[in-house]
Amino acid sequence: MKKIASLLLCAVLFIASAIPCFATTISEDALPAEEDFSQNFHVSTVSPWDLPSPQGTDYPQVAWNLATQGPYEFAGKASYSRLYLSYLLYGTDAYTVDITNRSTSKVLTVTPHDVVPTSELTINPNTIVTGLKFAEKHDKTYFLLSFAAPSDFEGTVYGAIFP
Repeated sequence: MKKIASLLLCAVLFIASAIPCFATTISEDALPAEEDFSQNFHVSTVSPWDLPSPQGTDYPQVAWNLATQGPYEFAGKASYSRLYLSYLLYGTDAYTVDITNRSTSKVLTVTPHDVVPTSELTINPNTIVTGLKFAEKHDKTYFLLSFAAPSDFEGTVYGAIFP
């Protein structure tokens, strides 16, 4: 009985290995647009106050010094997860932010962290907001933004000096 089972298994494996398989190529038209591959830049699904997990986009990094590294550019798109800037921003006492809501139908909700003003901002669909001003809180030395889902946005944070 063992011999018959062994021969039967060998026959099945031989037949299966003799069947040719071919891969097909995908046309360029079937691939998503290039921007679909890189929608998240300098943003993370992980809050800097939480422990990083293997899921999500990039892990939050230590910090970005606006005075020495220059303006901080970011972009993100999320259907369900809140997105955070990947770096804690520092190097200045005040910040100016430009944000574009790329969505054509959804309002973008932006939450500033550890700066004044602390209230959430809403940006209408297909709208560019420039010159948002924030100042550090007295006991804080960094700045962070988070974006509620659903979101589709891009922007830049600049170091600023204003009273």
